[in-house]
Amino acid sequence: MKRILHIIGAMNRAGAETMVMNFYRALDKTQYKFDFVYFTNDKCDFDAEIMALGGKIYRLPLSNFVGRTAAMYRFLKANKQFYAIHSHMLLNIGFDFTAAYFAGYKNLVAHSHSTSNHVEANFIQKTY
Repeated sequence: MKRILHIIGAMNRAGAETMVMNFYRALDKTQYKFDFVYFTNDKCDFDAEIMALGGKIYRLPLSNFVGRTAAMYRFLKANKQFYAIHSHMLLNIGFDFTAAYFAGYKNLVAHSHSTSNHVEANFIQKTY
């Protein structure tokens, strides 16, 4: 069985989160399991269902990009059971994948559910 780690802020009832859960409900759980990294300690809408389907939830502290990248690196370095890392975090995907790369992961899926981060982007943000 292959475990796929989804990096997402929280699993509440919203568009991207509901789409991920629809995929999770439909896939063959003898072949794949979805695990999740959250950046909140709050209970989320899909927590009970994720665990009932065999998924695990990991909670990392929300901080600036340096602290979060370091926390993600330490987490991934200590947890080598994931077949792939799937990040849904728009601009933070680069930080997530930097941590994953240095932790030794090669199967990385970048998936933004938006075409904009809803702020006026400067040159550096557009380049990124």
